[in-house]
Amino acid sequence: MSHLVTDQGTDPTEVEIERGLRQNASYLSEAHCLKEKANFYYSKCDYAEAIKLYHQCLLQAKAVRQLSQVSLQRMARLEQENRDSDKVSPSQTSNPDDVAGTEEAAVPVAGRSRLSSTSRGEDMKAEANEIITKCYNNLAACILKGSSRTVDDYMRAIAYCDKVLEADENNEKALFRKAMLYMKCENYERALLLFKKLPDNREAASLAAKCDANIIKDRKRRNEIIRRNFARAAARETIQQEAQNAGAAQPSEPVAMNGNASVSSFAEL
Repeated sequence: MSHLVTDQGTDPTEVEIERGLRQNASYLSEAHCLKEKANFYYSKCDYAEAIKLYHQCLLQAKAVRQLSQVSLQRMARLEQENRDSDKVSPSQTSNPDDVAGTEEAAVPVAGRSRLSSTSRGEDMKAEANEIITKCYNNLAACILKGSSRTVDDYMRAIAYCDKVLEADENNEKALFRKAMLYMKCENYERALLLFKKLPDNREAASLAAKCDANIIKDRKRRNEIIRRNFARAAARETIQQEAQNAGAAQPSEPVAMNGNASVSSFAEL
């Protein structure tokens, strides 16, 4: 990779930018290597090892994205600072013999180098974002296909799908896996809404039908629970009312007089 130089020598800022681009290239290479290893373990159904490697890959790719953003900001600042120096003065084009070279002179070597660096920085950032998207998608798949998962695991995988959908709201794999994860959590209504966003996916259509069936079953179960609760409440109220009625109909206790005697114990003389 060539250094950025001008006629007056090497600009320290441009050298720093170039160094950052080389570092990004190294991080990208490592990210690709880690992703390939993770894919291998995924294909062998070793999801624990695949998850570990996908996370390591994410660290490398995110470093590229962060450094690329910083480099692009520096290049933009450098471009702004040197904008006037990149322009050709009238004296440089006053000679008719120089007219043919005016267009090339208007973009000096340093300017062309910065344009090249900007392009490479943007390309690296885009490549890093693509790797990040694939890692999050595959992390969700690892959790979905693994055994002994908990609801918390599935919710974490749903968050991974959301990361993908933030960048690409129509990502079919993320939508499908998110729907499957909601099915695992028995949240069939949310799963159904996601499956309906994939009208051309036959498997999604089949799973949507299962969601519909489960929603109907859940609704019937809830209605039955509500009916039983009302029946129990009504039965308790009936028992309480009957007890109150029985108490009202029962004769009152005779009033005791003179210790052991009662009104009824007095015989007529």
